[in-house]
Amino acid sequence: MNRRTAAALTLAGSVLACAHGAAGRPLVDGGGGTYLTSGRAYDFVLVNSGSTSWRNFYLVAPQGTSFVGGTTGNEGSASCVIGQPDGSPREIECGPLSPGVMPPHAQVAFVATTTSESVCGTTFQLFVNSADGASFTPVADVTAGAGCGARPPRLVARPKLRGTPIVGSTIRATAAIWSAAPTHVRYRWERCAGSSCTTISGASGLMLLLTKRDAGHTVRLIVTATIAGEEVRASSSTLAVRTRRG
Repeated sequence: MNRRTAAALTLAGSVLACAHGAAGRPLVDGGGGTYLTSGRAYDFVLVNSGSTSWRNFYLVAPQGTSFVGGTTGNEGSASCVIGQPDGSPREIECGPLSPGVMPPHAQVAFVATTTSESVCGTTFQLFVNSADGASFTPVADVTAGAGCGARPPRLVARPKLRGTPIVGSTIRATAAIWSAAPTHVRYRWERCAGSSCTTISGASGLMLLLTKRDAGHTVRLIVTATIAGEEVRASSSTLAVRTRRG
């Protein structure tokens, strides 16, 4: 073997060793993920976009964010430890993942809680290895997913009834207040005897003219709002209807 051939073989061996890491295992060559937020929790979906299966992973949070707990949603055998691998509360390591859980193109659900409210726009660093004891490889950062921070529509203030509830009078209701502007609102009034209520025919606005049929009953307003394609319902308190003042 001449010197040129020996040098070429040495170089090839060095490249192969680097590609397989210190433990002789192939390095992870792709990955990333997204998250949604809820309270102090980050709901992660981590994706293996490389050609090598994952064995362990850890996340590093930005300065000012510390982990207090975490679990993988679809891999019961994996434990998550805060402060691994380098002792910082900004780190959380999970593993080992059972064989076959994270092959190429697979994904794993992971929920982590933090000391402060979760914030969309936070960026986490993701490190992965392919075998116990193998070197960790940094892959793509984990960032907020589409719809992060979105909250379902909700009632902020229920409608309130105004007026004197006697037969012949008109009572009025204030409009309900919602967490977002509704695209459509429906009103209906109900006449109730105890917990049994029936719809008052023709009463579909914010005002109700009280009739003799309402005497001795209570009335209330039911509001249904359509917000971002979802229906949200609210009701007013009830008013007891009398036949005369006093």
